[in-house]
Amino acid sequence: MVLSGDEGHKKKPSSQDGYPEIYEAFMKKAPILLWLKDTKNNILKISEAAARLHGKSVDEIEGRPLDPDLVEGLSDQIGKQDRKVIRLKKPLLNITYSWVIPDTGETVYVRLNKIPVTNSKGKVTHILIYGEDTTEQKETEEALRKNVARNKALLKAIPDMIFVTDAVSYTHLTLPTKRIV
Repeated sequence: MVLSGDEGHKKKPSSQDGYPEIYEAFMKKAPILLWLKDTKNNILKISEAAARLHGKSVDEIEGRPLDPDLVEGLSDQIGKQDRKVIRLKKPLLNITYSWVIPDTGETVYVRLNKIPVTNSKGKVTHILIYGEDTTEQKETEEALRKNVARNKALLKAIPDMIFVTDAVSYTHLTLPTKRIV
């Protein structure tokens, strides 16, 4: 990150610029799901929104490994994806998980992106994970699927009819004697 100085030249951020405080506030208060992990699966920083998925506070999660909070299969899947990000040094985008919130037992759906963070030598030192809760979208899609299926069933139950409009715009309804496909 580069900031403009008062004299018009560029300088690196320092604690006097308020950079660490801004960074901390952003990580904790961002209304999106955010995790910053090291390459050994420890959560270094987490947003409050992401901490709610774990059913814990930010302070209970930061500095700990992710694995103890996850279902075994999900933990393995996340570990494989993290290793892939580290190995390829490329982001993994639009990863969808179903996640059970421990406190409520509620299932939520999240879409996450994993971005490698590298040092000046190109070595991956961290993984930034961000995403969004897509539960409402998933529920809407499911309701739409059910409506489409119901409408198809209703249409199949209606006898075959043909609507014909002539040149004067009169509509005639006829029932065919055999099914037209």
